This record gives sequence, C-alpha cells and structure tokens, in this order.
Amino acid sequence: MKPAAQRTEEVLVYSGSMAAGETISASLRSRGHSRVVGALISSASSAGLNVRQSIDFGVNWDYVTACNISACDIDDSAFSIEIIGDSVKVEFTNGADVSASTRTRWTLRPI
Repeated sequence: MKPAAQRTEEVLVYSGSMAAGETISASLRSRGHSRVVGALISSASSAGLNVRQSIDFGVNWDYVTACNISACDIDDSAFSIEIIGDSVKVEFTNGADVSASTRTRWTLRPI
C-alpha cells in the first residue's frame, strides 16, 4: 500500500474579495507530480489567470498557459494542466472592477 503516492500538494488557495487590478500568486516545486489542477470563481471579470512553469527551479518562468475567466462563469473555471517543468506558479490578476467574492484552489496531482 502506498498512501503517499496519492497525496496532493496545495499551490494556491484563496477566498475573499479583491481590489481592481490586484494579483495573487504562489509557486511550488512539482516534486514528480504530473498535473496541476484548479478552479477559480470570481464575481468580477479577470485581467488574467496564468499557470507558469519553470525548468530551472523557479529562476525563469518560461512556459505559460493563459486561461480566460469571465465574471461568474462557472462552466469555464476548472482547469487541468500537464506539468512539464520542475516548478509551477499560479498567478491570478483581478480585472478593472472590485471582486466581492473570489475563490480559487490549485493543487498538484500525481499521475
């Protein structure tokens, strides 16, 4: 039995309001995980959601997956992205309006 094999690690977790143009981000070494999965729901449109990957332990973030989020667009708020680098960074920037409610959770997943 390998219970540690199925463990997830949190990259970014946030719940709260966001000012116009505010950015939240967090990064983590991938440690052999194969996917980064997450969901984001916001009461305002975003300026951008980027999942960045590094092949030099976060010195440079060269590989970027850009994701578009519309206000309250639940159908398009879940993502699963293959990890090709050794580090992952999730970065969300709120749009021009204040978001009264933003919720997001991103984790690393094994195969």
